[in-house]
Amino acid sequence: MHRTQAIRAYGAPHLSREPSDARRLVGKYTDLIDSFSRIPHVRANFDALVEANRRVVPFLLNALRSHENEDVREICAEILGERESADVIPYLVEAMGDECLYVRQDAEWSIEKICKLKSSALSAWLDLDWDKPSEMRSKVQHWWDANRQFIENNISFE
Repeated sequence: MHRTQAIRAYGAPHLSREPSDARRLVGKYTDLIDSFSRIPHVRANFDALVEANRRVVPFLLNALRSHENEDVREICAEILGERESADVIPYLVEAMGDECLYVRQDAEWSIEKICKLKSSALSAWLDLDWDKPSEMRSKVQHWWDANRQFIENNISFE
């Protein structure tokens, strides 16, 4: 499916507010997210979720927190970073404690992208040990608590 077709099919912002449209949208977002467990990183689906309206965010957050497939959790972390919304940072911080190394790496990358930091800046600043997820999560949480107000007040979010 071409990217434009995927966007039109899966969450174009012009959908009406009818309950049937909302149910259809829920199913489409869920299907797009679940597709990553079958076919890793389908670019059209990835792009559709990045460009979809904000109604997709709860589905991405739910999958990031609880999807059984680590590839899906990893890709959801990456998509959230591409969407560049500071509202999701607490969920990405939580994902820093994920059992899967790749989910933790993409959560860090997404936090850095959203906060306009250089790649791997958090690892360097906080001396993160990738083999200790709960310690990583705690260090990043403390960093976010200390810097949240400054970042939200001084960085332009799209």
